[in-house]
Amino acid sequence: MSEVDWLSHLLQIITVTGQLEVRCAYGAPWRVAWSRAGANEIPYHVIVNGRAILEDPETRAARELVSGDIVLLPHGAAHVLHDGSGQTPIHTRQHRRSAGWMLSENDSQGEQLDLLCGRIFHRAAP
Repeated sequence: MSEVDWLSHLLQIITVTGQLEVRCAYGAPWRVAWSRAGANEIPYHVIVNGRAILEDPETRAARELVSGDIVLLPHGAAHVLHDGSGQTPIHTRQHRRSAGWMLSENDSQGEQLDLLCGRIFHRAAP
């Protein structure tokens, strides 16, 4: 009889789904603030190209993210992503795509960022 490790068992009893919500195509300066996520939601960000600063608005702790980085915020904390320049962000515009996600972009020719943002939803089995 084979034993199941704890992670495999956990994944068998928890329902996990996810969605891409927005793709950001920005030139610096830019800034996006995210409020606290709902219960059972894990926000994520994928830096496809470029770099971003992830900042905790309460503690002001910051970390640089670069191409290829993936960030999961398992406790759903409020956070800010920005270019690090401290300049006033350029106005953005949003377009809903047919697949349901939003494209957010600006017209700046500054340092470019390609960023995917979404949420993972989890629910324990009854």
